[in-house]
Amino acid sequence: MKKNKPKVLIDAFHLYNALTGIKTYSVLLFEALANDDTLGCDYIIYPNWKRAAESGFLKGKLGLFKKLIHHGGFLLYKQFFLPVYALFKGVDAIVSLDFVLPKAKFGKKGFVVIHDVFFWELKENYPNTWRNYFTRMIEQGIGQNTVLLSTSHYTSEKIRRFLGKQNDIEVIYQSPKLLLDGGEDERMLMSLGLTQDQYFFHVGLLDKRKNLLTLVKAFGRYKRERPESAMKLVLAGERGIGKAQDVYDQLLSLIADLGLEDEVVMPGFVSNQVLGALYRNTAAYVFPSYDEGFGIPVLEAFHARVPVIISDRGALKEIAGDAALAFPADDDAALCECMLKLESTDTRGKLIKRGTERMSLFTKEAFGRNFDEVISKHMKSHRL
Repeated sequence: MKKNKPKVLIDAFHLYNALTGIKTYSVLLFEALANDDTLGCDYIIYPNWKRAAESGFLKGKLGLFKKLIHHGGFLLYKQFFLPVYALFKGVDAIVSLDFVLPKAKFGKKGFVVIHDVFFWELKENYPNTWRNYFTRMIEQGIGQNTVLLSTSHYTSEKIRRFLGKQNDIEVIYQSPKLLLDGGEDERMLMSLGLTQDQYFFHVGLLDKRKNLLTLVKAFGRYKRERPESAMKLVLAGERGIGKAQDVYDQLLSLIADLGLEDEVVMPGFVSNQVLGALYRNTAAYVFPSYDEGFGIPVLEAFHARVPVIISDRGALKEIAGDAALAFPADDDAALCECMLKLESTDTRGKLIKRGTERMSLFTKEAFGRNFDEVISKHMKSHRL
C-alpha cells in the first residue's frame, strides 16, 4: 500500500508585513508549488498568502499603534497559534520562510530559511534591544530536528560560523521576479529624463551595505574620463531603514561635491512597470554591495539581457558566475574601469549571452522543484 505524502505546513504570516526580498522569495515559491502536481509533499500554506501579500495594513512606515499590533501579533502567532494550528492540522513538518520557527513544535520537523546573517554580523546596523530580541527568537526556534535552508553556499558558510549550529544546512537557489514588458518604456524613461543605453542603473535601499558612495565616486571618475558622454547614473530605491544605515544625505553631499547634480537620478521607490523599463534600457546594471546573501537584481538584469557589474563580495560571484564583470568593493577606480570596458560591443555581447545562459539555473520551476526535493528528502529520513 502506498504511503501518503508527508503533510508540510508553510507559514505565510510574514507576508502581512514583508515588502521586498522575503516577499518576493515567498510569492515565487508559492506560485511554483501551486503549479506543480509532481511534488513529493502535500503543502498547506497558511494563512492565505495572496490575501496577506496584498494587505497594506502593516506595510510601510508604521505608527506606534500599528507597531505594537505587529510585534505583539508576531510573537503570539509564531510561539502560540502556529504550533497549535500545526498540531490541529496533523502536519508532519513546519516551514518558516522568514527566519523564525516556533520554539514548541510538538515533535514536528522544522525547516527555516536563513536568508543572511546580517543580524549577527552587522550588529551596529540594528537597534540593540530589537536585534537581541529577534535573534534570540530565531535561535530558540532552531531545535535538533530543524533543517536550515540557505539561499547560497556563501550564506551557508556564514550561518555555520555565526550561529554555531550543527544542524543540516541545505542550499536552495531562488528565482527572480520577472518584470514583464509594459510597452511604454520610452514614455517612462522620458519622465525621468533618461535615454535608452545612456545610464547605469542600481536598485535597492539607500543604505551603507549597498556601497553606493563607491558607485557615485566611480561614476564621477567615468564622467571625468568621458566628459563628452551623456551617461547618467540611476539610483532607484527608498532611504535606508534607520539612521545607522541610511546614506541618503551622504549621497546628496557627495553628488554635489562631484558636481553631478544633473547626472545622478534618484527617483525613490518605483513601480514594477517602471522598474522593468529601467532594467531593459540601461547600459549596465551595477551592484557594488559590500555583502549579499543572494543577489536577485543580478538575475533580473540577466533576464532583461543587459550587462552586469558586481563587487567581489558576498554571494554575488557565486550567483553571477562568469556572466558579470567584478571589481574589489572599495575600489572606485576599478569600478570605473569596468564601466569603460562595457564600451566594447564584443564585451557587452559576451556578458549578455552568458547571463542568458546562467538564468536557466534560476527559473521559478527549478526553485519550486529544488525546494520540494530538499523537503521530501528530509521528510523521508524523518519517517524512517
